[in-house]
Amino acid sequence: MEKNFLQKLEMVTEQTFLSLATGIGGFELAAQLASQKFEPIAFCEKNPDCQKLLQKRFPNVPIFSDIRKLTATELTNRNLFPQGFTAGLPCQPFSEAGKQKGTEDSRNLFSHFFRLLRAVRPQWAIVENVPGLLTVQSGGVFRDILWQISCIGYDARWQTISCSEIGGCHKRERLWIILTREVKSQKSKIKSDSKHIK
Repeated sequence: MEKNFLQKLEMVTEQTFLSLATGIGGFELAAQLASQKFEPIAFCEKNPDCQKLLQKRFPNVPIFSDIRKLTATELTNRNLFPQGFTAGLPCQPFSEAGKQKGTEDSRNLFSHFFRLLRAVRPQWAIVENVPGLLTVQSGGVFRDILWQISCIGYDARWQTISCSEIGGCHKRERLWIILTREVKSQKSKIKSDSKHIK
């Protein structure tokens, strides 16, 4: 990691987050490697095998099984108030390796992500997906995602990063979208650092 990045990370106060579509806990591992200041306070993951692994790694962190049914009320009732979200939402609707049905694919969970974002209003969110999300349905899906982000009151930056760009031995590109809650006095800003967006 760059020295400047690590210095900035040291200035970050402790952050709690809700992990959506957690999988085996990639975000959580990265957060621990980067800093001990990021603490997952709840997971949402439906795969039983992934749940078992999460229970082993994080025995005291509750697991919700279905993002479609998870509500802000349920979080509040369990005294869970996350400062941030992470979301590794299913990529099959957008992947070039599949049929790219986009919004017509039942595995597209962005609507539930936005429902929770609107209800909980965390300070920030990080979403990971495949680069195909940028271009599926002639870019219409991604334009709608950015529109919803803006309407809910968040700024967004996004970038496609290859594993090989950070020292990995293979390409494996992934799209990262960083959301931060707007300051009320500022106008909406949607910015891209991605070489794939003009």
